[in-house]
Amino acid sequence: KGGVEIGGDAGKNEIKGIASSSAILAGSGSVVSASINSVIGGGIHNTIGTSTTSTIFGGSNNILDDGTVVNVVAGNFNQITSSTNALIGGGEWNYVSESDNAAITTGDRNEIIASNKANIGGGAQNTIEGSVDALIGGGTLNSITASTNATIAGGYANDIWSAPRSSIAGGTQNQILDDATLTGYVWNFIGGGKTNKISASAKSTIGGGNSNYIDTCTQTSIVGGDLNVV
Repeated sequence: KGGVEIGGDAGKNEIKGIASSSAILAGSGSVVSASINSVIGGGIHNTIGTSTTSTIFGGSNNILDDGTVVNVVAGNFNQITSSTNALIGGGEWNYVSESDNAAITTGDRNEIIASNKANIGGGAQNTIEGSVDALIGGGTLNSITASTNATIAGGYANDIWSAPRSSIAGGTQNQILDDATLTGYVWNFIGGGKTNKISASAKSTIGGGNSNYIDTCTQTSIVGGDLNVV
C-alpha cells in the first residue's frame, strides 16, 4: 500500500489500493483509496479516491475524487471531482467538478461545474457553469452560465447567461442574457432592483428599479424607475 493510518478509530479507517505516502490522522470511518501524498486529517466518513497531493482536513462525508492538489477544509457532504488546485473551505453539500483553480469558500449547495478559476464566496444554491474566471460573492439561487469574467455580487435568483464580462451587483430576479441566436454581447451591468433585464446588448446599464428592460442596444442606460423599456 505505501500508506499509513495514524490516530482516530484505526479499526474503522482504511487505506486501500496503491496509496503511496498517504495518511489518515484521526477520526473514524474514513477511506483513502488509490491516492498519492494525500491526507485525511480527521472527521468521519471522509473519502479520498484516485487523487494526488490532496487533503480533507475534517468534517464529515466529504469526498475528493480524481483530483490533484484539491482540498476540503471542513464542512459536511462537500465534493470535489476531476479538478486541479480546487478548494472547498466549508459549508455543506457544495460541489466542484471539472474546474481547475476554482474555489467555494463556504455556504450550502453551491456548485462550480466546468469553470476554471471560478469562485463562489458563500450563500446557498448558487451555480457557475461553463464560465472561466466567474464570481458569485453570495446570495441565493444566483447563476452564471457560459459567461467568462462575469460577476454576481449577491442578491436572490439573479442570472447571467452567455454574457461575458457582465455584472449584477444585487437585487432580485435580475437577468443579463444573450439572444439565443447571437453571441458576443459583453460589459453589461445591473446594479440592483427587481426583475430588470438586459438582453442581446453591449455596454449597457440598468441602475435599479423594477421591471426595466434593455433589448438589442449598445451603450444604453436606464438609471432607475419602473417598467422602462429601451
